Parts: sequence; C-alpha cells; structure tokens
Amino acid sequence: MVSMYDRLGGHPMQWSKLESKRWGNSTLPVAHTGKYFAQEMKVDQSVYTVAPAKVDLKPGMILTFELFLLRGSQSPTDVAVAWGAFPICDANFDIISGKFKAPLLRGHMDSQVDRHERIEQLISADLDHWLANIYFEIVRLPRFLAGQKEYEVELQFTSGLLNSPGTGQNR
Repeated sequence: MVSMYDRLGGHPMQWSKLESKRWGNSTLPVAHTGKYFAQEMKVDQSVYTVAPAKVDLKPGMILTFELFLLRGSQSPTDVAVAWGAFPICDANFDIISGKFKAPLLRGHMDSQVDRHERIEQLISADLDHWLANIYFEIVRLPRFLAGQKEYEVELQFTSGLLNSPGTGQNR
C-alpha cells in the first residue's frame, strides 16, 4: 500500500472534496513463498496518485510504503509486516521523479518515528529493525491531455485509476 502523508510521523493526506478518501492506493496481492531463501518479491505493478500543486508542497511530505500479510491460513486478520517512507519533493521543492530505493522497517508504521534520521538510527542500532529494501520508480504524468482541461484529467485519475491498481510495466 502506498499513501501520502503530511510529514513523517504525521497524518495521511486526504482529498479536500472527497470525504475520508486518502491520497493513496494499493497493489493487487502478490504471493510470497515464505521461505527464508526467497530473497525477492517482485510486485511490478503501477500505483497512481495525484500529487499536491507546487505551492501546496511542504518539505516534510512523504510517500509511505506498507507491506501487509493478508488474512488467510496464517493470520485471521491483515497484519502490517513492514513500512518505509520517502520524501515526495527534492531540495528545490519539485515533485521527485526517477528510480529510488528505501528501507522497509519491520512491523506496523510507527508514528514516533518523525525524522528520516530516526529510521537510520533504528537500523544502525539493531539490524533486526530492517526487513528489506523497496525499489520503485516515480513517473510524472502530464497535467494536460489533448483537448482536456487540467481538472478533467485529475477527475479521471481520481475516479478511475486511484480506485483500481494497474498491472502494467510502467510504475
């Protein structure tokens, strides 16, 4: 699951016009064998969201990544297995784009972790806090499509793409 937060240790961002709709989405479930030697779990799916306008960007805004064990024979409820965070803007307050890597910490998201430095300290103090790395690519899509206004493109994204994850090659 990928969500957008106002800051590390903060609150999930919500659409101002859509009650209780978070700025986030999830992928389709991906199977993992659970074997210790299975070192890679390839998701290879697209997740779409709309980023805030440049004037609304704040330096602490982040994308959070959460990995869940879905309910089934191993667990009667969904359980958060790991989480990670990554800033959504660079030093120039531009939305990031490119390929990135972020560490995933074991367990559910900890609101006490309010600085990226704290993530590094946790891993440095005890490597068991670290579960894995997540590798992802952020591709900025155009704000305008041929013959459409910006808000029409945004409405297409929010009504169509945000509610159903893609399975294409582009992330």
